[in-house]
Amino acid sequence: MNAEFGLSHVWARGDFVTRFVALLLLGMSLASWMVIIVKALDLRRYAKQSRQIESFWHAADFADGLNKLGADPANPYRALALEGREAAAHHNAQSQLHDSLGASEWLTRTLRNSIDESTARLQAGLAIWLPWAPPRPSSACSAPSGASTTPCWP
Repeated sequence: MNAEFGLSHVWARGDFVTRFVALLLLGMSLASWMVIIVKALDLRRYAKQSRQIESFWHAADFADGLNKLGADPANPYRALALEGREAAAHHNAQSQLHDSLGASEWLTRTLRNSIDESTARLQAGLAIWLPWAPPRPSSACSAPSGASTTPCWP
């Protein structure tokens, strides 16, 4: 193999810009692998926690069900159950504007917010590449209002 095409040759003969780009690419690669590894570990943990859901539903009471979900405060299923309990207690205890909503609507709204928070935690770290992402073509943004549900970047 010709040594003129090796990385050591590029590094030795390269100028500041070449070395900067090489280091930038190396850093981006390492950051990508870190995100991949952390997300894979998170998904394994969530898969393990999801196996405890059936035992929650077959528990004798709510406290026993929470114990079966585990004590991890980052458990999205435990957080969802606690949010539901707190929303029901809040709706029944206080007379406020949200009393015009039915209990079902109030619980649905609260649980949806909890699910959105869990989803945001799952997506944390994925925006690391957003500043370097290529912009979408402007033709994708010129669709009539309501025709496209995908947001356009500024």
